[in-house]
Amino acid sequence: MENFEGSIIPVIWLVLGLFIIVVLLFFLILFLKIHVKKIKTEEKKKHDLIISYQKELLKTTILTQEKERNRIAQDIHDGIVSQLNVIRLSKKEDEKAVNEKLKECIKTVRLISYDLMPPLIEETPVEELLAKLILDLEASTEVQIHSVIHDNSKVEASVKLQLVRIVQEVTTNIIKHANATKIVFLLRVTKSNVALKIEDNGVGFKDSNIAGLGLKNITARTQLLNGIHKFKSIPDIKTSFLLKVNLP
Repeated sequence: MENFEGSIIPVIWLVLGLFIIVVLLFFLILFLKIHVKKIKTEEKKKHDLIISYQKELLKTTILTQEKERNRIAQDIHDGIVSQLNVIRLSKKEDEKAVNEKLKECIKTVRLISYDLMPPLIEETPVEELLAKLILDLEASTEVQIHSVIHDNSKVEASVKLQLVRIVQEVTTNIIKHANATKIVFLLRVTKSNVALKIEDNGVGFKDSNIAGLGLKNITARTQLLNGIHKFKSIPDIKTSFLLKVNLP
């Protein structure tokens, strides 16, 4: 009897040990399944967010294009067409007045053309394009402008145009919303990349408010360049815009 009891006790412990192992394996498998399901759910959410963001960005791009077309059409109608109608109705003998109106008409056409595509953009270095933007900004505002530019490489016209538009978008946003008194431009162009930093001493913003600042055009243009950008803001102290584009 004692031999029987002595032999069955190890079996009981073995069965008990196996049972515990099975239970642990069950809970381990259950935990892994829940964890994998959670990861898949999070990945799906991220994917859905990316798709939703891309759709919103595409919608914004299309709306921006339509808005730009309407603006150009309005400029042509209010500027060129109106001036041509005045010329058409002018008395033939008033040659001086007609010439003045023609000059105004030509000037309007040039302004619209420059707005669509800055002249000689292929031949003009990024440094000169940015300098022109800074001069225009200084002439139209009381904001102090400081710039440090290192342009050591040739950049394709399509890249330069998007850079110009991004700078215009950022500076417009600063003038409208930042209440800044100083803007600093830092630009470095090399054979491999373009690095741009625009910093102002305005009111700044919280990260949660960045979506409402009308910055989707900047994101769309950055994506066209296959670049990356970000905003860094310290409320009531400064805001920095950073852009990096790898050149082909």
